[in-house]
Amino acid sequence: MRIAHLEFLIAPDRGHLVIAPAGGGGPDYSQVTADRDVVFQFPGPDHYVFINTVSEGEVDVLMIVQFWDASPDTDPLDWDTCQQDVTATMDLDGDQILIASPTDSDHMCWTGFWPPSLGPHRVRCRSQGRDWTRGLETAPGEEQYLIQLWPDRADPL
Repeated sequence: MRIAHLEFLIAPDRGHLVIAPAGGGGPDYSQVTADRDVVFQFPGPDHYVFINTVSEGEVDVLMIVQFWDASPDTDPLDWDTCQQDVTATMDLDGDQILIASPTDSDHMCWTGFWPPSLGPHRVRCRSQGRDWTRGLETAPGEEQYLIQLWPDRADPL
């Protein structure tokens, strides 16, 4: 069952967004590719989510973040899987989770939220509107990203 659903617009600076715990020190960008066809990446040991967006600067993208109590449907309607079924683990240790442009050192363009539960969580990412947005003058929110998180529970013995 879904336990939280957040939606917000954010402007990706230079076509990138990162989702990371506020106190985590940030991802290892040496492991990140700028190839826009590689949409989601999980660099570094804590598996931060790095997103290569199509829109840059002035055009906002829509971010949808959902927390679930168990694994949600693996194929939500109308969402692209991008390059593969993108699922990784992120450790939520009680820090606020930030979604920001990694080059925005002044944090002028970011949003944050507190996770409803702590510990290791599975993270699944989807997108839509990238093909439509690429190379076009589009309205804010046409490029969209769905980030789903749920507790990573060990299978019972």
